[in-house]
Amino acid sequence: MRDRVDRQFAVALCVATLAFLHFQAGTAIAQGTREVQVTAASTVPPVPLLAGIGEGRIRLDAVVSDTARKPVSGLREQDFMLLDNGARQKILSFHAWDGVAARSDPPVELVVVIDAVNASSADAAVAEREAQKFLRAHSGHLAQPTSVYWFSHKGLYGNPEPSQDGNALAASLEHPKELPPVWRADSDFNSLGLLDFQVGLSSGLLSRRALEVLALEERRKTGRKLVFWLGSGWPPPENGGALTHSAAERWIAELSTRLREARIELYRLPTIAGEAHLRKALDEAKSRPGILSQNLTLEALALQSGGRSLDASDDLAEQIELCVRDAPVFYTLTFDPPRAATADEYHDLKLETADSGLTVRTRSGYYDEPGFYDQPDPGVKPVTVRELEAILEEAPSRNDKELAQMLAGVDLTERLSKVKFAAWKARMPGAKSRSALIALADSSAFLDPPADEIPGLPIPDLATRRQMMARTIDYLKDTIPKLPNFYAKRTTMRYEEPPTAGYSGIGAKDAPPARELLSKDVTTETVLYRGGHETVEESKPKSRPGAVDHGLQTLGTFGPILGIVVVDMAHGSVAWSRWEQGVHGPVAVFRYTVPAPESHYEVAHCCVPAGDGTAPVQGFPGYHGEISIDPAQGTILRLTVEADLAPRQPPPLSIVRSDILVEYGEVAIGGATYTCPVRSVSISRTRTLRVFQQWGVQLPVYGPFATQMGDTSFTDYHMFRSESRLILDPEPAP
Repeated sequence: MRDRVDRQFAVALCVATLAFLHFQAGTAIAQGTREVQVTAASTVPPVPLLAGIGEGRIRLDAVVSDTARKPVSGLREQDFMLLDNGARQKILSFHAWDGVAARSDPPVELVVVIDAVNASSADAAVAEREAQKFLRAHSGHLAQPTSVYWFSHKGLYGNPEPSQDGNALAASLEHPKELPPVWRADSDFNSLGLLDFQVGLSSGLLSRRALEVLALEERRKTGRKLVFWLGSGWPPPENGGALTHSAAERWIAELSTRLREARIELYRLPTIAGEAHLRKALDEAKSRPGILSQNLTLEALALQSGGRSLDASDDLAEQIELCVRDAPVFYTLTFDPPRAATADEYHDLKLETADSGLTVRTRSGYYDEPGFYDQPDPGVKPVTVRELEAILEEAPSRNDKELAQMLAGVDLTERLSKVKFAAWKARMPGAKSRSALIALADSSAFLDPPADEIPGLPIPDLATRRQMMARTIDYLKDTIPKLPNFYAKRTTMRYEEPPTAGYSGIGAKDAPPARELLSKDVTTETVLYRGGHETVEESKPKSRPGAVDHGLQTLGTFGPILGIVVVDMAHGSVAWSRWEQGVHGPVAVFRYTVPAPESHYEVAHCCVPAGDGTAPVQGFPGYHGEISIDPAQGTILRLTVEADLAPRQPPPLSIVRSDILVEYGEVAIGGATYTCPVRSVSISRTRTLRVFQQWGVQLPVYGPFATQMGDTSFTDYHMFRSESRLILDPEPAP
């Protein structure tokens, strides 16, 4: 329950702080970035950090039709039942689009592909003619944005940007050789390391490769797409049965996932075997291991994507027109998959309605990944400070590497004190174990100290707490505004989990990162404090030459963070927590919470694999933490800020932890003593972004979560001022 006096304290802190902090100009940012080779994120609009909360990780587009194959609108979420491997799944979000009162944004896009590889010249000419007929209908005014491609033995050509000018698109098909290349087969065919299994005819290889490129191009754009592949399709590999090679399995999983992410539904020409025969073959394939060769055909991929075969008709343009007419009427729903034990875990999907007379068409399955969630490491053992001391007692009998690995395998459940940390750090046998001990101690910095280290003092009464708070208000109001302009050296040691050894290729995309936090580099900067603002004057990294700074960056801990937290606390709650033992005596600790609508603590992370994979996420989440004060002087000695990013039901965020700790101590500046930051710890846990090159383009995909940490010290405080001397020379100059 909120303490009313503590609430009054927060309001008084707000009033006092606003008097001296230029709050509107300062921002505390815990900014985590991942080292990935993608386009600079500054050119891409950021995604709101909390956008998508309530949305599931898997998105499905569904079309419901009656017995006459007419689309059905007006259904509600409760009219649907979603089955994942036979188990009912909760629908997390639901949208019904009828094309009139509710229109999808962006609108459904059409993609027309003329397949000149898997058709005779006469059939290709017919497909081109029918495509142009469709494009030029209605005086060339297309109801939906449309893009066209020409697929030949030389590659895939076209303009991926959609247009509603049907005449211009039709004119481009009259001269397919003049279309810009999207993918050139002659420069890429021999470098398909992903397709290293035996495939039948080269037309199948070319076709699947073209579909890969098309999926990646459309994946860059949001919204649902209907892809009309105007060709007879390609034959399955001629190996007489199932493909068990891991490359084939990876290819199926990756392409299926990219089609799902791009929200593509494949439409194709009718086949001789028919859909019923193909569905039966695919259903039988699920019950036995391996990849059925039919899975590599256009027909199978179309059925799995939620698309269908066009009706057998000479008027192909009319068939496309009918599909386009019904395109705006569909449903979009999302759900969270269950946790997967292995990469590329296939799940069968069924979406049903209570009305047996209705048919629901959507994706028939998806591939679940461990990386959808932040997976706990079962090999890490939680230990108390006393248990850690018992482990460290064995340090003399272990070498540096062994002890570092042992420390990486434990997590503290209590805060390691400075005294014990300093004593054990001096006894570490080498740099690796010292680095591991620092990382372990910093990770525990946000925890409560052990019970035996908490002073057994009684909880102060209301009047005593009021006196403590009054002293803190006086400290903020009278002392901090008198801080001079000064500068200090900021030295930051950064730690991160290295990539998994032996990681390569799509098959290992969900290999967990190494649990061990290793020192990445050390940077030194001169930080200026002028007029209540923090400015970084220079940066001198002590890292390897040519290293790029993409690690955890924390801005504002030197100055603005204190003002921001204290002001935000006035709109949250403050309550007594406990006593702690400080350097000069007991320290009073209060805990606070700030709701998201009142937060000015910004968290940003780059990047998410949506679109082209360069979009950062940023926002102002709620947060909580502790503020420790000297009860006699009112001086703030310690401040923690922990972003509220991982509630009980975690949303699909790409960052699940963003915490800052700042410790304050006495420093001498210009002959006087002030209380200033002496140390800070920043911890961020974010989803890694894996980038693959196998398909001829950079393919950003979800990777596992990993931790980054920064340990910063502030030293060499000096007054920021200029000095001059007037020297009088009584002797005349020669």
